[in-house]
Amino acid sequence: MKLLSIYLFSSGLFMLAPVTVYANFAEKFPALQTPENSALREQILNSGAPLTQPEVISKKFNLYGSIVHEKKPLRGARVRLERKDILRNRWIIVRTVFTDRSGNYGFPHLSPAHIYRIRVTAQGYREGIYSDIRAISENVVVNLALIK
Repeated sequence: MKLLSIYLFSSGLFMLAPVTVYANFAEKFPALQTPENSALREQILNSGAPLTQPEVISKKFNLYGSIVHEKKPLRGARVRLERKDILRNRWIIVRTVFTDRSGNYGFPHLSPAHIYRIRVTAQGYREGIYSDIRAISENVVVNLALIK
């Protein structure tokens, strides 16, 4: 049977996730079948709480792209990834990387629960910012062109 559950994270964000209710308690929770866990097992069974296990609804995603100027790659540009702190209405730095000789950068395994932005700086160029990056697919590509 499928239900919907709400998970509230310490950051203040929440997520709706489908959960599965299991009819066979022993099959899904074998560790509670041992004699030393009998009191805990009885407490859980008598609590009336549904026995659920969340299903994964969204995988982590990868953000990558390239930084260019007039169609030429910018090597060594600083790309800073930030995530939105909705409660405090500010941006928090997650990671910083530098572009390779082809102007490429990458941030693997990002949580889909956040809204991100990238800030790109390179000596002699104006700062580039791309906001409102979300997990719309497993691989999200953001390419930026900096200007002098």
